Amino acid sequence: MVYSCNSCTTNCLAPIAKVLQHSSGIHHAFMTTVHASTQCQHVLNGYSTKDRRSGRLIMGNIILTATGAAKAIKTMLPELAGKVSGISVRVPTANLSMVDCRNCTTMISRGNNEQVPYFRSTGAIWCPPS
Repeated sequence: MVYSCNSCTTNCLAPIAKVLQHSSGIHHAFMTTVHASTQCQHVLNGYSTKDRRSGRLIMGNIILTATGAAKAIKTMLPELAGKVSGISVRVPTANLSMVDCRNCTTMISRGNNEQVPYFRSTGAIWCPPS
């Protein structure tokens, strides 16, 4: 299956969520996305109609904000609707995108080493050799 999203974080999250859902069944997951600054953020401190944090200059602050990836994942994987939530952190750098998926509770309990074969079998995600 090929996934093509308009969001770099959704592109990062979708293959991982798909494998976890298929192998163990996700009950709930919380993710933190780390993003580079975007063009809609302030270069200097200023006023924002959204919230006070959004008015801060990006190159001097780490800014906590909402993420659309948690909402977008349900479009790609409808079985995860209402099971994935998260936040986004904007950091002062030119190019970066990362997803940290924590507190992922699954229907079947498996350790990290037990999950690796599922990730290797997809070929979509690189896992270091054992």
